[in-house]
Amino acid sequence: MKSNICKDILFGIAVGDALGVPVEFMSRSTIARNPVKGMLGYGTHNQPPGTWSDDSSLTFCLAESLCNGYNLNDIASNFVKWLDTGFWTPYGKVFDIGGTTRNAIVNLKNGIEPLFAGETGINSNGNGSLMRILPLLIQIVNLDFKERYKLIKEVSSITHRHPRSVLGCVILLEYALNLMHEEPVSALETLTWNFEHDIEDFPELKNEIVHFKRLFGEMSCCDNENSGKTDGEADQTAKLMDTSISSITKVRANEIRSSGYIVDTLEASIWCLINSTSYEEAVLLAVNLGDDADTTGAVTGGLAGLCYGYDSIPKKWIGKIAGRDDIQGLSNRLFGYYLNLNFEHKCPICGIKLKKYDRYPDYICHECVKKATDISGLRLNFFNLEMSGGHFI
Repeated sequence: MKSNICKDILFGIAVGDALGVPVEFMSRSTIARNPVKGMLGYGTHNQPPGTWSDDSSLTFCLAESLCNGYNLNDIASNFVKWLDTGFWTPYGKVFDIGGTTRNAIVNLKNGIEPLFAGETGINSNGNGSLMRILPLLIQIVNLDFKERYKLIKEVSSITHRHPRSVLGCVILLEYALNLMHEEPVSALETLTWNFEHDIEDFPELKNEIVHFKRLFGEMSCCDNENSGKTDGEADQTAKLMDTSISSITKVRANEIRSSGYIVDTLEASIWCLINSTSYEEAVLLAVNLGDDADTTGAVTGGLAGLCYGYDSIPKKWIGKIAGRDDIQGLSNRLFGYYLNLNFEHKCPICGIKLKKYDRYPDYICHECVKKATDISGLRLNFFNLEMSGGHFI
């Protein structure tokens, strides 16, 4: 049985988020005097231990919608229900929301289409779409880059439509795709090797990647971009994309920022993951960075959950999470959708794709049923042949 990566991700996010909620907006130096070592309560938002914030709520709203297939209008509708009725909140009430997200949801309520609801100003590049985007991994895992980018852009644009916000979400999900099969550092290396080629046909991404330069280290993606530009434009590009910049793997803690800016959150979350060896170590490192601690904790927690699995999350923390049975149910529903979407039933003999039946999955196709024999050459018997295939007796 494949591990439930939906459970890994959703609980990873909720626990990381809940660890950070009590210390959100506190400075790093203040937290350092009394570091977070476990699940605390009250603090900044005066909430009980195990309370998760808008980071997890909007993540669950996305996940809930995906359980029924990808539908941008339905995702947006869930966001409106969250703000208006407390849908997917720990205790039925919203207690934390970013200004850009609020403005976008107001746009949705006023009839703006989801694809155009998010703001596009340069100051609208908070981490509000990054914090909730990881469940989309389930939908895009087997798509090519162009298709992945299309869906990521759509889901981010519900609240954050600036290309920098979209690119941050793309980088996070591309990294997460690699993380499904690789260790944290090698997953980042794979991302840097492939990303220049992937974004070649998307100038809106190429123009913004300079802001994420520390994630890519000594990149060369701007080296060949200067043809057709004025000398001034080329000089500015070269200045921004300093190829001597160190990779995020080499920077020190005091060089990591943990604000609500999307670039800071993405850098901090990947830095925490690659500078730790367990889920617990990664999320504690994240929330103790301070400032936007719940979001850094949530994004790091989602990545760490994907990397180390649900069983790596301390049980004492999960035991305090608000609505954990509901999160478990959501995880199972989303995982069922993931399996149906991404894993085809194939004949084990010839490999042809088979139809899927809820109660009677096909194991052998009709043609192989006609020809299948045991090692001595005797014909094999099957049952349920009317289901366009058969099971071994």
